[in-house]
Amino acid sequence: MHLRRPAALLGAAALTTASLALGPAAHAAGTPRTGTGADGQKLSVSATADLDPAGETLRVTGRGYDETKAIYVALCRDNGDGKVPGPCTGGADESGQGGASHWIVPEGDPYAGVLATTWGAGGTFDVEIRVRARDASVDCLRHSCSVVTRVDHRNTGDRSQDVRVPVTWKGQDTGGGDDGGDGVDVPPGTISYVRSAAYTNVGRPLDLLLHPESGKLYVGSENIPDTGDVAEQGLYAVDPGTGKLLGHIAQAPGAGGAMAARVVRRIIGPLAGDGVAFHFPLRGIGAAEDGDTAARGHWYDGASFTGVGQDADSSSVLIAAGPELRRVDLATGAVTDTVTLEGGGRLGVDAERGTAWSIGTAGETRVLRRVDTATFQVTATTELPADDSVFFVGTDPATGNVWVGGTTSVLVFDKAGKPLTTLTGVDRPSAAAFDKETGRAFVLREDLSDETGDDDGSLEILDGATFEQAAAPVTLPGSESTSYAGIAVAPGATSVYVTRGMANEVVRLDLRRSPKVVQSPTDRTAAPGDKVTLTAAAEGTPNPRWPGASAPTAARPGRRSRARRGTRTPSPRGPPRTATRTAPSSPTPPVRPVPRP
Repeated sequence: MHLRRPAALLGAAALTTASLALGPAAHAAGTPRTGTGADGQKLSVSATADLDPAGETLRVTGRGYDETKAIYVALCRDNGDGKVPGPCTGGADESGQGGASHWIVPEGDPYAGVLATTWGAGGTFDVEIRVRARDASVDCLRHSCSVVTRVDHRNTGDRSQDVRVPVTWKGQDTGGGDDGGDGVDVPPGTISYVRSAAYTNVGRPLDLLLHPESGKLYVGSENIPDTGDVAEQGLYAVDPGTGKLLGHIAQAPGAGGAMAARVVRRIIGPLAGDGVAFHFPLRGIGAAEDGDTAARGHWYDGASFTGVGQDADSSSVLIAAGPELRRVDLATGAVTDTVTLEGGGRLGVDAERGTAWSIGTAGETRVLRRVDTATFQVTATTELPADDSVFFVGTDPATGNVWVGGTTSVLVFDKAGKPLTTLTGVDRPSAAAFDKETGRAFVLREDLSDETGDDDGSLEILDGATFEQAAAPVTLPGSESTSYAGIAVAPGATSVYVTRGMANEVVRLDLRRSPKVVQSPTDRTAAPGDKVTLTAAAEGTPNPRWPGASAPTAARPGRRSRARRGTRTPSPRGPPRTATRTAPSSPTPPVRPVPRP
């Protein structure tokens, strides 16, 4: 390792006497960089670009910090504004001798002089940290990393001392490139999904629903552990196109009707016109829509709810409460039907077919039961692997098949409960959603968060009938497994929304279909001097556009784009080109389309 220290800093005895004015070359490789905190704190790093991935020693200085608080100084994965940075290189350095981080504490702190360094005058510090691009905790060549300060483990919810200075490494791909097109080798008509936005204003998301009538995206959330001074739990209404927050409903009734802020764990289904029904722990059912100041709902005694689902009649919901499956009137809260199911747990409901699928037990055997929701009678029982956990039960409205997510595999059964296939993988299948129009199935897989994982998850896009891949999986960096997760799919699968609970965001993925020619030019005959119009058409998503053409009114799947005046076949990499051809004044044979590659 070697120390990069600009000459301007060599004579500085402390940060208070060092001048760190950065000129035009501040972003050049190897030059210092300074970040500013919310309260004016200044964090300066001696080198921030083209760092040696094998290791560097950096000088890190700070001033203007709150001397009454203890902080860490380290290189960590940068998770964005307002989010706790981490994991950090070097892991948990409890000895204080690893050099990958420093612990700065107030005078009189019990760890001062042992594992930690005390503040300098005016909330200053001057330390060196040893950094490298990759270790067992984080890979900074694949994820954005920054030298950061943050309040220590004794007050993790305090974000007041967060300051970040991004760093980059030699040979690192920093993004950029073109507009994310599919490239020239992608066959025409190939579909894919690309990340287009991330919505970070919805707490820690647990579940999602895109309302079929109002079009609003509803998000059920809990508090973010690292923002202890803010209560984010509740139900959010979001504009799905822009991510604009439309409303936040936090209050719902508990025991005795007492109103309080509630975590929205599961969204059950849509209400007529707008709004959703939802479940809040441990035994609450609520309903609310955008514009409400509080949710209406009901609280029940007895067993905690382990599964919820939308009944065939939207005026009622189905609840798995321990061994009892209940039908509950949403308006009155009255339980109108029950059936006892041994070991009842997670629940999936096919409202169109009047079927509920319940995970339970039959003696020592784990089973999947099919319940007719009209009669509340069990009509089929299928054995499940005894040694596997279950994280979701989802039903495909197009086929009636039921998908059961286990530890790393998804079991698929037909509408009679007959096993169809097992979809294997390395990450945990945490949620599934289906689009009836296209027949596609979407499975969110999250990293298991153990030593065998790579810290990444993925969204799988499958044909719901054949179970074959309909599009390449989309990698979701930093998507680690949580207790709850959700997917929402726009009609026609034009956009997909997935939760990233550990990152406290909802990610939007948009459909792309490489252009495909659906009409080629036909032979035309022209007299000398005449202009010849050749017509071709292509379809794709977004809608293919020809240079000089007006913008399309919408980018709908399958929409055709027509071009005149000598159009050639569009390239899958970008919009097709247009050329105007005029026959020469001398006699000439009939004008024919010119073949294009």
